[in-house]
Amino acid sequence: MDGKSLLKIWNLNKLGGVIGVFNCQGSGSWSCKERNPSEHVLEPKPSVLSSSVKPVDVEFLQEVAGENWAGNCAVYAFKAGTLSRLTINRSIEVTFGVLHCEIYTISPIRVYNQTIHFAPIGLVDMYNSGGAIEALNCSEDSSTCKLQIIV
Repeated sequence: MDGKSLLKIWNLNKLGGVIGVFNCQGSGSWSCKERNPSEHVLEPKPSVLSSSVKPVDVEFLQEVAGENWAGNCAVYAFKAGTLSRLTINRSIEVTFGVLHCEIYTISPIRVYNQTIHFAPIGLVDMYNSGGAIEALNCSEDSSTCKLQIIV
């Protein structure tokens, strides 16, 4: 309730991560001290707030990315239905009004056969689309690459 911060939370999935960004400002009040009911307290007006989201916000992403990862990520925004490509330290700017939010699936882009760049997004009708992915298997030789996703 500081009037200037968006709430950002993250979690790891088996092959990527998820970031939730929420504008909770003005959604209620919580005070550590009791107020006198006769006191009239002016609540701050709700505001639009901005922040940034970047793949590095998901701690330990490198550990689940695997050996075929070169540092790029696919970032899928659930509500907006948009897909972006970012390096791990690059960011996208986000702006939300009070009680608005977005859920971002962060999927490391893996490189196979030096030419195929692939990032599993998962089931896009779910808030945490990447949470549906159990495994990604690849069989490759000099001329072919076969990817199998288990959801």
